[in-house]
Amino acid sequence: MNEVLTGLVILVVGGLATLFLNHRWVALVTAAAGFLTILQGCGLVLALQTPQSLELPWAVPGGSFSLVLDPLAAFFLAPAALLGILASIYAVGYFPRPGRRSTWFFLHLMMAALGLVLLARNGVLFLVAWEVMALASFFLVTSEDEQRQVRQAGWIYLVATHLGSFFLIAFFAIAPDFGQSGVGPVAFVLALIGFGSKAGLVPLHIWLPEAHPVAPSPVSALLSGVVINTGIYGLMRVLSHPPEHARAIGWTLLLVGAITALTGVLFALAQRDLKGLLAYSSVENMGLVCLGLGLGLLGQPLATAAAMLHLLSHGLLKSLLFLAAGSVLHQTHTRDLEEMGGLLRRMPLTGLAFLVGAAGLAGLPPLGGFITELLLLLCAVQAMQHNLLAGLVTLLTVALVAGLALAAFTKAFGIAFLGEPRSQRAARAHDPGPLMLTPMALLALGALGLAAGTPWLLSRTYPEQSAVLASLLSFTGLVVALAAALYALRSQLLKTRPVGAAPTWGCGYLAPSTRMEYTGLSFSQPLTDLFASVLHHRVHQPRMEPIFPAEETFSDETPDLFEDEVYRPMLEGLVRLSGLLRRLQHGRVQFYVLYVLVTLVGLLAWGQL
Repeated sequence: MNEVLTGLVILVVGGLATLFLNHRWVALVTAAAGFLTILQGCGLVLALQTPQSLELPWAVPGGSFSLVLDPLAAFFLAPAALLGILASIYAVGYFPRPGRRSTWFFLHLMMAALGLVLLARNGVLFLVAWEVMALASFFLVTSEDEQRQVRQAGWIYLVATHLGSFFLIAFFAIAPDFGQSGVGPVAFVLALIGFGSKAGLVPLHIWLPEAHPVAPSPVSALLSGVVINTGIYGLMRVLSHPPEHARAIGWTLLLVGAITALTGVLFALAQRDLKGLLAYSSVENMGLVCLGLGLGLLGQPLATAAAMLHLLSHGLLKSLLFLAAGSVLHQTHTRDLEEMGGLLRRMPLTGLAFLVGAAGLAGLPPLGGFITELLLLLCAVQAMQHNLLAGLVTLLTVALVAGLALAAFTKAFGIAFLGEPRSQRAARAHDPGPLMLTPMALLALGALGLAAGTPWLLSRTYPEQSAVLASLLSFTGLVVALAAALYALRSQLLKTRPVGAAPTWGCGYLAPSTRMEYTGLSFSQPLTDLFASVLHHRVHQPRMEPIFPAEETFSDETPDLFEDEVYRPMLEGLVRLSGLLRRLQHGRVQFYVLYVLVTLVGLLAWGQL
């Protein structure tokens, strides 16, 4: 506990130091010192499986100043500290040298507040830390507030996070002993809405695809790889003791997870904004985690373990993808997939890092996404023996999500990195420096290491499933080694022979151009048309009516279904209602006195009942 608290203090002091000492190396050194100290404390708790606590008197309603570092908190805090170090190293190369002192300050503050959220066992302390984390995240999202889209995304995030805080206040009013006893259905619903808004569960997810794309890429990596995990942490803490009506709560989580996963992957498939695609992918993966938690409550404890492993794997892979996307944005100055292309030859190391992350989240072996989705499928088959419907829902959801995710990431990698460049900036792109490449390489290695170590992690509790995973990983490793050997043999055989290069057959076209390549829309259109009733994809097509038509434009967009059909009409109704209530404010003092009098009479009458 002492090490973790020391690390949090170093982060706060380091953040304050960046406001006065505007130097990026000061920010990096203080961040690294704080996160490494936190890692040391978490490592001790995870190794010994012994909780550490601190309790001090506190003159605030709701109990004492209570902090507990148990294995669950350490499981969430250790990856957060690790990703914090890597994101800080990346940020030194990403941000321009002058300025950015406020960004570094809020980055330190957000991570320190996140650590306090994971340690707090007092409702008031938890809410204070939660609010500080939310406000620091808001200022990070709006770092480039000179852009209208950034300001709009920031306000959407602020409103969404405070809506979640409102339900959390109500939750703590009902269940002040956070995670120390089972919860009833009302408390669970309040917790699901409050924590689900942070995790991006549908329909509370609309802030996530707005905020993550416009935030600086190292911030996006932390938001998607760390911050949204606190929503899942809250739910797991609430469910750490057997809840009342566990079966109903399990079904609720299962269905919410299935809807969230399917919605996220469908909208990811339809995006042309690279970081927007990754943001919707985070929605999808939080849905899979929620689905695993629900199936665990329905009698499949392996599903809970799969959900936790998926959360850990997603944090590494999604942080890797956002950092790789940040490198692309840093070079091309665009998030639009249609303005990229041909980047693999110009940014080979960034492309390789993106390929590892995309393959992992697309569920391809031998990475973590494949392993955890396979575990969920095994749980679904086992669940069908005594709960046919739950098993079928899980099986169909995971299978459909895996296929659509593969299509989405094939589109992202193929359109951005393959083919020919579609803009001058893409043609001039190159790999960034070592400060940005090193964190991506370490994250890729970490994701591979986690996948390789998963059978060992499960060997004690689930030996049969561990043996299956070990066999599959061994077979995959053998295939990879064979492919590498064949490639080496081919290179050796061609070493002494002349190898020429020529354009591919162009179907009769002598001068193929980028206008003949697949676009992101044409690649995904067969699938998006299949789900047109859900996506509401809008396409503006030119009309070539005259014999000599004027210049026309083509555009497409996929607005969020819940934003257009739920939240926007709701807010418009509130605005109209506010307009009616505004008539009560007309500046006449005598009427204001009458309002006060009527209120007092009403309260007196209420007191007599």
